[in-house]
Amino acid sequence: DTVSDTDEFRYTLVRDADRGAEAGGVAGIMDNRHDLAPGDTSFWRIYLERDDVDATVAAALNHGGKVIHAAEDSPYGRLAVITDSTGARFGLRSSPS
Repeated sequence: DTVSDTDEFRYTLVRDADRGAEAGGVAGIMDNRHDLAPGDTSFWRIYLERDDVDATVAAALNHGGKVIHAAEDSPYGRLAVITDSTGARFGLRSSPS
């Protein structure tokens, strides 16, 4: 499913065909080249589905993790990007209400 295909925002969502569009996405691919800092390379980021993103961020912080992008609401649910205590970076997502 092509969500957007403009120079400003290019995003494709892979859906679960057996469960239909209402099931949401199982993977997404975004052209993020405009957001890379000098010297950065492209990367893959995994998002873990959580019922409560804010509580998960708090738990990660209590166990030595760090916040990269604070939790915020988006059309795709509540999103945050954190690291674990070893520096591994990953995203958190709760489904939109």
